[in-house]
Amino acid sequence: MGNKRALVVDNDFFFVEFFTELLEKRAFEVSKAYDGKEGIALLNEGLVDLLFVDFVMPKIDGRQLINYARLKFPDSPFPIVAVSGTIIEQLEDLHKIGADYYVAKGPLDVMAQQLNEFLDLMEKDPKSLSSGKRVLDTGMVFPRREAVDLLDSLHFQEGIQESAGVGIVTIDKDKTVLNANSLALAIMGKSSVDVVNKKVDGLFAPESARVLDESMERLMSKHEPERISFNAKNDGKALCFVVSPFRIKGEYSGWVLVLVDEGE
Repeated sequence: MGNKRALVVDNDFFFVEFFTELLEKRAFEVSKAYDGKEGIALLNEGLVDLLFVDFVMPKIDGRQLINYARLKFPDSPFPIVAVSGTIIEQLEDLHKIGADYYVAKGPLDVMAQQLNEFLDLMEKDPKSLSSGKRVLDTGMVFPRREAVDLLDSLHFQEGIQESAGVGIVTIDKDKTVLNANSLALAIMGKSSVDVVNKKVDGLFAPESARVLDESMERLMSKHEPERISFNAKNDGKALCFVVSPFRIKGEYSGWVLVLVDEGE
């Protein structure tokens, strides 16, 4: 399996090194990323033969990254191994995630054995991976009430964004898009591959992009209003833009853009 390329994406340095060592022993050339943004940037550099990705990461999480990989390379699918400390709590929803193999973080010796079995299977009979999703069971990992509650809270927040009736775009401090709900994608006429981790000013017509950029810059000042709204044409659509600072625990983390299609 020489000359095979793998990408490992996890915000836990320890597990990045664990997976990297395991893969390098099997002659993989391994690229490392420590969050979803870095992972997407590396995927954009070219096709890989195998992707290891953690579910729970800040800004761009594992679900988004897996969806991005599937949309980015629809004609060249490669095995995706999803890893997390919350696999057991998500067993009923794994079919929605799109990975080929699911690893519950647990005892390293058990993980290494199971992953090596998976890599053996991938080498000898890769077509068998498409016959069904496989979940690694460490035998010592059990559902935790606090993890279930956390996941329920995350799903609740995602449901609010999808049901809000407006396009919602979350923008990082470097002005790249972290997330866009389905209505925002529809309004922009783009897919998540076109949007996620791309500079937001490149997603709109020049005049709209200029006003949006100026608004974001103004909102970085504490002396400016909490939100700025403006109307502009974008690809023939009359849109209302509302941009606000995005804060986590009081700390400035970027912007939230609301889009409303006001018709022709």
